[in-house]
Amino acid sequence: AKQLSGDASDVDALTVACTGMDVIVHALNPPYPSWSEVMPVLTANVIAAARHSG
Repeated sequence: AKQLSGDASDVDALTVACTGMDVIVHALNPPYPSWSEVMPVLTANVIAAARHSG
C-alpha cells in the first residue's frame, strides 16, 4: 500500500497522485464547521482526479 498526502483542492496534483492507483480512499477530514462548504468541492475534486487518472 502507498499512502500519499497533499492538497485536495488542487485537482491537477490529485490527478497526478491518483495515476496508476488501483484504489483511492477518500479520507478527507476538514474541520466540521466548514464541511458544508468545503467537503462537496473536495469530494468532487477526488472524483474528477480518479476519472482523469484512468
